[in-house]
Amino acid sequence: MDRQVIDEKVSGVLQEHQIDPINGYDIVSLAKSMGFFVATGLLEENEDGFVMVNSDGTKLLGTDSSKVIIVNSSREQNQKRFIIAHELGHYLINGKEEEIFAHRKKEDEERAENEQEIDYFAASLLMPKEAFQTKSNQLISEGKNLSERVVELANIFRAPMESVLRRVEELNLITSEDSA
Repeated sequence: MDRQVIDEKVSGVLQEHQIDPINGYDIVSLAKSMGFFVATGLLEENEDGFVMVNSDGTKLLGTDSSKVIIVNSSREQNQKRFIIAHELGHYLINGKEEEIFAHRKKEDEERAENEQEIDYFAASLLMPKEAFQTKSNQLISEGKNLSERVVELANIFRAPMESVLRRVEELNLITSEDSA
């Protein structure tokens, strides 16, 4: 799927759920507003999380929902947020039309093209293009260097620093001073 299409899909989701992402937002609240039960669990160390959806409405895993996202409880908080966004991406891009959909994400899973696409979706959902560019440009105008911007953007959008740096690169927000 084209990145522009993913960005448009993210914009649609945020508009539909009336979310203004300029200062970050609660991804768990978004998932819940989409009907998901979200929880952490004791998963194998190499598993980040999983999503399960039963479109016939049958409740899953003893919850009151037919949509469930479970995240490895041993992950750092911002990483958990990224995993939730990633699992929402699997649902919105791959699984919405399936009768029963389940996806388990393993930490060491090869970065297949589909996984890279879903990671881009997750980054776009946590750090939407326009909001991220606005905040990044604001920090550039304040004279912040690349590492200072990455730290501040990670705090604003509550995303893992490596995801923030990748987003800076994807959106071409590296300045000539950063390269010096």
